[in-house]
Amino acid sequence: MKINIIRDILDKELDFEHGNSAAVLVPIIKPSESVTKLLMIQRSMDLKRNAGEVAFPGGLREGNETPEETALREFEEELGLDDKFVRILGFLKPEIVKEHGIFIYPVVGLLRVSDENVFVPGYEVREILIEELRKIFSTRKPGKDGITFEFRGHIVWGASSRILDDIYRRIEKNSEKLYRKIER
Repeated sequence: MKINIIRDILDKELDFEHGNSAAVLVPIIKPSESVTKLLMIQRSMDLKRNAGEVAFPGGLREGNETPEETALREFEEELGLDDKFVRILGFLKPEIVKEHGIFIYPVVGLLRVSDENVFVPGYEVREILIEELRKIFSTRKPGKDGITFEFRGHIVWGASSRILDDIYRRIEKNSEKLYRKIER
């Protein structure tokens, strides 16, 4: 899938509107014209919150940061890659983590890396997971507790799955328009 097609289905602006806020980076890797990949992390088992869960890199807002600044700072802290390697494409709708009362603001970014081995996981990251977007979407399962996805053998649920589902639904909603652009 072409990057400009993904950019076209994203929101153009996103501002923190809630006091207890966090931001995540939804990192897209495009090593070739035909394959679009997504990066997620498995959180360390030693963390107080969400230990072992598969999530997007991110964390709580500090000071007067924008969602973009929070997502990029956290990405660098968790994966050791400077934000100069990330091009922001747009934004998705915020999601709430009800059990913690935290609003998560998703920032979608294109990672400009030629080698997927450039990441250096920080102490909060147990494993870096990279998979083709279409493979992830093919595992989408509605259930009584919401939509889940499988990501390299791990179940993605909660706010992370709702973020994935937002991307999925945007692509589905715009599929006819997207296919016309691809055919050109």
